[in-house]
Amino acid sequence: MRTGVVAGEIALASAHDDEIEAFELEHAALAVADLAGARFSTAGGDSIDGSFGDFYLRAVSDIANSAASASGRYEDQSTLQSLVRQRRDSVSGVSLDEEMTDLIKFQRAFDASARVMRVLDEMLDTVVNGLVR
Repeated sequence: MRTGVVAGEIALASAHDDEIEAFELEHAALAVADLAGARFSTAGGDSIDGSFGDFYLRAVSDIANSAASASGRYEDQSTLQSLVRQRRDSVSGVSLDEEMTDLIKFQRAFDASARVMRVLDEMLDTVVNGLVR
């Protein structure tokens, strides 16, 4: 335990530490603010050539251009898909009127075949049963 220290010295030391911390924070904030307007000159195609603000504007502009380009390509692909679908449907489309006409025609042909088979069955029945008596 330390002896000979009074409460006033402790409070003074604490206030002094707060002032130092505030000064350091202010100094750091000013350094960051100075960087915002600072111009950088790089060689070799580095990302930042100019200020941070210029870099940010270029980045936002590049993203907006990429989004617009992607949107345009999406619209083009949607239009192309629609045209291909229409072309496919026109080539392989089925006419319901023709299908219904064919269905009726085949149903009547089946009925006629069934009548022929029934007549043949009756004739054979008559021949076979007539010979047995």
